[in-house]
Amino acid sequence: MDLGPDPPPLDHKGIIRLLLERMTDWKLPRGCINDAAAHFGCTRQTVSSVFHARDEKPCESARGIARVWTPDAIQEALETVPAIERTSYIALAAATGIPRTTLARAKGNKDGIRRATGSVKSYLTSDQMRQRIEFALSFVGEGAAGTKSYYLTYNEKVLHFAVPNVKYLTKLGCCPFVEMVEAKRSSKNRPAGTPELKCTSIAKPPRRPDFNVLDLGFFSSIQAHQYRKRVYNVEQLVDAVESGFVELKSVTLSKSFITLQSVLEQAMLDRGGNTYKIPHLGKDKWVRLGDLLLSLPCSSEAVKIGKAALDDVVV
Repeated sequence: MDLGPDPPPLDHKGIIRLLLERMTDWKLPRGCINDAAAHFGCTRQTVSSVFHARDEKPCESARGIARVWTPDAIQEALETVPAIERTSYIALAAATGIPRTTLARAKGNKDGIRRATGSVKSYLTSDQMRQRIEFALSFVGEGAAGTKSYYLTYNEKVLHFAVPNVKYLTKLGCCPFVEMVEAKRSSKNRPAGTPELKCTSIAKPPRRPDFNVLDLGFFSSIQAHQYRKRVYNVEQLVDAVESGFVELKSVTLSKSFITLQSVLEQAMLDRGGNTYKIPHLGKDKWVRLGDLLLSLPCSSEAVKIGKAALDDVVV
């Protein structure tokens, strides 16, 4: 059966050109789509589809060999993406063009990607960094010198000198909160100039949540006990917090002080900044062995860097 010759191909550009010439104020006059359909020998639905799809990007062909993303190619693509666009697989796939399934498989590989969680820390000015270094150095005790020179006779033995630590951090919190001062004015109890005890205030540097032993571990330990109890009102919540404090072992507070001492050392190594990671010390192992220290040794490198940073920080 002869169906006759094939119809001529539809002139898409001609349809679009004709309708654009008839537009008035970016609007098509009434009846122009029917006129274009009669002129080009097609339906009005075809004319409308061609005209409204003029600005759409043609679909890319899905045929061909899919790209193989190697670990090096994935790492190179990720390095060009800002951190704000790496919060999820969907955002990362849209920014890099890598399929989400490929990203999910790369997470489990040793040479692939990894998920990291970063905490928001306080922004520090130069003056605040200087105050952090001074606060950390105030708890460093200077021990004996590394060497001593002396004179001996030929028959004498070499003398032996020993100290617990050459440089060490004392236990934080055991600071004198009173001082002996002379009275400025006379009273019925004592004349002026008599020595008496006065309370002193110790101020911590601003924006220093990492220098607070309560925030470092004590509050979270109490909350760990409190979260295990069911509460339905404010009174029960207060009772749960108080019982959590009673149930908390005293060694937890000792471990928090050890963590605080290591944080002070890291702050000096970071020249007063807060971009360090809290070091892992293995305190639970010390507790099991019954060898938990009350004071951590402070490295001479940290003291040297901290003192050098005080001269370099611009106030």
